[in-house]
Amino acid sequence: MMLDRAVKDREQRAQRMLRRVVGASADVIYVYHVAWRRIAFLGARTREVLGFASARSNRLKAAEFERMLHPADLAGFRRHLVAIAEAREGEILSQELRVKGADGRYRWLRIRDTVLACGADGRVTKMVGVVSNIDESKRASAPTADDRPGDRLGDILATIGDSYIALDRRYRIVDVNAKAARWLRASREHIVGQSYLELIAPTADHAEAVRQAIEQRVARSIEMKSIRRPGAWLELHIHPTRDGASVFFRDISERKRAEREAERNRLLLQSALDALSAQIAILDETGTIIAANKAWEGQSVLPGARAGGRADSHARAHPDARMPAGVGCNYLSYCASALRSEETDSLRKGLSAVLGGERAAGRFAYCLESEGKRRWLQISAARFEWDGATRLIVTNEDLTDVKQAKEALSELSGRLSSLREEERQRIAQELHDSTAQHLVAATLNLMTLKAKSAAYPAVHQLLENVETSLEEATRELRVFTYLLHPLALENDGLERTLRTYLEGFGRRTHLGVELSVTGKVEELPFALQCSLLRIIQEALANVHRHASASQVSISLRMTPGALKLVVSDDGRGMSGPSGTGAGPSGVGIPGMRARLREFGGSLEIHSNPHGTTLSAAVPLGMATPWTRAPEPAPQIAAALNARSSHRAGG
Repeated sequence: MMLDRAVKDREQRAQRMLRRVVGASADVIYVYHVAWRRIAFLGARTREVLGFASARSNRLKAAEFERMLHPADLAGFRRHLVAIAEAREGEILSQELRVKGADGRYRWLRIRDTVLACGADGRVTKMVGVVSNIDESKRASAPTADDRPGDRLGDILATIGDSYIALDRRYRIVDVNAKAARWLRASREHIVGQSYLELIAPTADHAEAVRQAIEQRVARSIEMKSIRRPGAWLELHIHPTRDGASVFFRDISERKRAEREAERNRLLLQSALDALSAQIAILDETGTIIAANKAWEGQSVLPGARAGGRADSHARAHPDARMPAGVGCNYLSYCASALRSEETDSLRKGLSAVLGGERAAGRFAYCLESEGKRRWLQISAARFEWDGATRLIVTNEDLTDVKQAKEALSELSGRLSSLREEERQRIAQELHDSTAQHLVAATLNLMTLKAKSAAYPAVHQLLENVETSLEEATRELRVFTYLLHPLALENDGLERTLRTYLEGFGRRTHLGVELSVTGKVEELPFALQCSLLRIIQEALANVHRHASASQVSISLRMTPGALKLVVSDDGRGMSGPSGTGAGPSGVGIPGMRARLREFGGSLEIHSNPHGTTLSAAVPLGMATPWTRAPEPAPQIAAALNARSSHRAGG
């Protein structure tokens, strides 16, 4: 694997070097694909040398090139191709031959090839070559200095971005480019001829890499701190050559500093995440977890899945659900495969919508059953952009305590409502059975006194006044008893009870009252009927006390899935902002909300200077019938019993 990566790295560096050199070179530069036996790249100087456009000569096969050769040079060219396939890395192959140009005239060319890339088996796959026009110099007695391969190679090395040092088999420096000389802070004349081991004083790993390149012909790439320049980092690529080794190195200090800064930021982010009690993970644009805190790694993140490789009976049917989703896991795929349920499918679709930009954020609740206990959890997701990349932060929170507190509060509220009704019924019963009977007895005795006081006009008039007061007290007591516990509700049902109550309310308050009932409200659970009656009573009491209204309408409508109650008046509205009902609500409106909350219902109030509308909705699936409130939880029952004992003892 390391050799494959080294080969690819060398090929990429060679291609980059070639692109830089091609534009500035006065010669034709080409790349020859050995296996395909054709030219894969041909420089633009072909037109000037042979008269052909590079586009015409690109992808030129070896067989086609042979037809352009002078017959006397054909055998030598074929031997040259065989030598190319068997060349060693760093070896330069040179040949002089005659090639026919576009004008039909043969020109002498010098071709110098060197290895560009090798395959996994070590065989040459690509060669890079330089073609020089030597047609004129060929007629001279000796080649010019410009034609020497070493000078041409020096020109190429001077243009590359890396520092370069060439070594022979005795570890002596035989060549160095200008960039390496500047890095070593010495002249080329001073460097060439010195021992690499003495001049550089490499580390043990560095020296071993050079030894392997020269003696074992193994290429190595290493990163190390610079000895000559403290604080700097170098990246070295050491390659074997025919005469020794080539060392290419570059300063990677900026990259190392960026890597250290990125690592510090990552550790800071991880520490901040680990300090939070909520389970948090960060997903990339594909949904893969790239960071997670300890709470996330240590706890279950899906219904049925638990940390530590354990799972409940439902999750055992899906082995993928046994382990929580950690860093490197695609969380969307995990949600899709770990547990196939409506909850996880909805979670996956919701997260995909947030990640895709369809939604900015989302919250998804689910329930987890483990070891016979139920837990309620909520996953929150928010999308954000970081350095041009999309990220998704996912938070998994355990809401079990909150849910249980709400359930306990709801249970306590239901129990308190039941106790209120029972207390009202008891008071109403005592007023009816005791206080009302005393008033009746007082009235009968008063009638006897009136009969005996006929001879005393003043006394008779006084007794008549007392009788009138008793009759008024008896009438108010009957109304009060009815309000406390409308016995007719159990016998007549909600609609008839409402009409009777509203008739008396309108008569007492001089308000115009309209009632509209749609549906069989008598079939509703008695508890819901009782709560609706109390809500209407409270709403009408508020209208009478605060609204200064002349008309009030009540609509009670049953739909297939819900019950809707609307109470509207034409009064002066509430003191809070319009549409909020934020005025001084006292205990009446909170009491209405509490009654509706027992059945999963909600209350909305819209008010303006022209009146107030109270709208209540109850899902019928939540309204289960009962005659008495369910038994409270043990801790609630204990608290209630303690309070009752305290009151009895007092």
